[in-house]
Parts: sequence; C-alpha cells; structure tokens
Amino acid sequence: MPAWMIYQIKKKEEEDARKAEQGRRLPLHRPPPPPPPIDDPRDGDGDDDVDFTLKAEQAEKILRALIRESLALDIEKGDIILTGKFKNKRTTVKDFGTDDLGQPTINGMKLLKFRIEKLMPREKWSKKSKEELELKGGEK
Repeated sequence: MPAWMIYQIKKKEEEDARKAEQGRRLPLHRPPPPPPPIDDPRDGDGDDDVDFTLKAEQAEKILRALIRESLALDIEKGDIILTGKFKNKRTTVKDFGTDDLGQPTINGMKLLKFRIEKLMPREKWSKKSKEELELKGGEK
C-alpha cells in the first residue's frame, strides 16, 4: 500500500476518534434556569385587582413616547461627526435643518438612512397611512 494511502487512513481514524470523544464530553456551560412563572390576572386565583392589558391607544402612546426619546441626539454646533460611505470623513456641524420631505439634516446632508413618515408632508405618506388617518377621524 502506498504511503499516502496509509496517511489518509490514519488521518480518518484519528478524526473519527476525535468526533466520538466530542460526543461524550460534557458541555462547558449549563443552560440558564427557566424563568419563574408569570401570575396571570385572569386565572381566577383572587388577585384580580390589577389589569395588565393595555388598550391600543395607550400602547401606541407609550410606543410613540419611546420613539421620540430614541430619536433625540446630543449633537450641537461645532461638534465633529463622521460622514461618508464608510463614516471616516470628519465633518464639523455648522447648521441643522430639514429637507423637502421634512427629514432632519446636518450641514444640508441627510441625517438618517430612513424616513420618518410623520415628519413628511401628508401627500408623501403611504396609502395605508392615509387610510388609517381617515378611519381615525381626519387630520390632526
């Protein structure tokens, strides 16, 4: 038998032994314990004094407040920001503004890679948003 064939056979045997040994090893970490059970107010055990359900309007109000908070940026005139495709070009902030669609800009360049629909003019809104606005009761 040629030497290269013997080498391949031994290599295959070592690999099979390693795989068999890995199957017998214990995991290095233990899975986390399951979370404690949540007390459901509708289960009838007597503690029905708290209502955990939110109405759609309340949930939307809370969500909008969170979104408003998350869009607040701590940028002032004179700060250095990184711009360009790879965000490696240093630029000094000179002015803030909005573009023709109502989206925020810094030094005339768009700030976001996405659009915030509520800041856009109503005629640029999506068809679905316009229909939902009509169903809610008209313009705000």
